[in-house]
Amino acid sequence: MILVFGLILYFAVRLLQQKIFLGEINFSRAFIGGFYIVLIASVVYALMWELYFANHGHEYVSDYLAEMKERLDASSLGQLEIESRYTNQKQIMQSYEDSFLVRFGLTTAEIFPIGLIIALANAFYYSVLARKTEKSHL
Repeated sequence: MILVFGLILYFAVRLLQQKIFLGEINFSRAFIGGFYIVLIASVVYALMWELYFANHGHEYVSDYLAEMKERLDASSLGQLEIESRYTNQKQIMQSYEDSFLVRFGLTTAEIFPIGLIIALANAFYYSVLARKTEKSHL
């Protein structure tokens, strides 16, 4: 995911630089372009998950809870702590299953922060590149 995001952002901002900003792009323009790309990618990712979840969501929730129960049972925690954690996780997964907003928000939050960091790094790269080009023209 990081590699794909990095490549997409690099080439998309490069395309913006060449086609729209006539070869010159600064940090803010590169970051704003990258931000919008990340935002669109995050929403599309979350929508695709919603399509998958509509068909296989109940399986996902039940499989997740079964895995959680196995991990808790294998841990060295006491029975009361295991039941407490499992009950808490079950409530969270119930809200995840029932609420589109919870599911969409959590799914978007999986990908958006990573993309934002990559967009910042990409914008920094293009700002450094712009400074080098500016110095060579002097």
